[in-house]
Amino acid sequence: MSRTKTSKRKLGFESLEDRRVFAGQVTATVVNRELVVTGGAAANFVTVQQQVVGAGVLHYVVRGLAFEGNFTASGDPITPAVGPTQANQTKVNNTADVVRFPASGIDKVKISLKGGNDAVRIGGDTGGVTTFVTNRLQVETGLDNDYLLVKNVRIDGAPDEFSYLHTTQIVPSTARGQLEAGNDKLVVQSLRFNNTDLFMGTGGGNDSIFLSNLVTLGTESEFFLYAGAGNDRLNWSSSNLSLGKQSALFMGAGTDNAIISGVANQNLLVDLGAGNSDVLRVSSIRNVLKTTVRGGEGSGDGLTKADSSSNNLGPNPAFSGLEFNDFI
Repeated sequence: MSRTKTSKRKLGFESLEDRRVFAGQVTATVVNRELVVTGGAAANFVTVQQQVVGAGVLHYVVRGLAFEGNFTASGDPITPAVGPTQANQTKVNNTADVVRFPASGIDKVKISLKGGNDAVRIGGDTGGVTTFVTNRLQVETGLDNDYLLVKNVRIDGAPDEFSYLHTTQIVPSTARGQLEAGNDKLVVQSLRFNNTDLFMGTGGGNDSIFLSNLVTLGTESEFFLYAGAGNDRLNWSSSNLSLGKQSALFMGAGTDNAIISGVANQNLLVDLGAGNSDVLRVSSIRNVLKTTVRGGEGSGDGLTKADSSSNNLGPNPAFSGLEFNDFI
């Protein structure tokens, strides 16, 4: 009598893809009187502010917020509820969500968040936050889609110092130092800078830039904005740049839309860059010297005054106080 052998099969479980949202991590340290905040490849949301803590002692406060790398349609960061495991909470120095440093030991601030969708808020004017005062402010949010808000800040620099606000990665070997294609949002409100050069940049991608109440407190300053390639939009209002040098806006390649209103300046250059149908709208620009507009390569570039009259940019002055040039 023969027996039939029955093979035994072991049952097991196949692990599914890990879809947990891991917390972003930033480090905050003080090196040679400079507050240095550094992030990695994960999505981070961090605020850096100045607050009076305890018995009237001013501190720099670095705080991590819940963030999963998502933004609203207008480019603002979405802050979800913090889960029971705090898996989406940006951590500062591995364990804490808030770290404080006495302001008396800090003169400068540098923030570099590298890759991932990141959000940064600097300064503010609510909840006991004081005017953010520093001798130098350098911010680089890195690759991907980023958000940067700078509000109620004063930079007291020196002629040999410079500050920058970049929603991009800085690469010295590339044109104008920027290389990335994220869709970024840069918001600067109530920023004063004294005898120091200020650079802003958003790199490649379709970026939104909102500037208001920029004021220079000295005459030895330069201001430059580089929007990079992409379809960018700029809204710049209510500013007084009494610069001893030049201020310049480079919108880069792509179809760009820029609105400049209520800006007083010494010598302003607006370069719309390559691309078709770039639009510049101006109103209440007050010049000590002149404003120069370059239409760049492409067709259909136009300028509209406050009275809604418009002309294509050409080699001859179209409006009083404005000089037009087609090419760089």
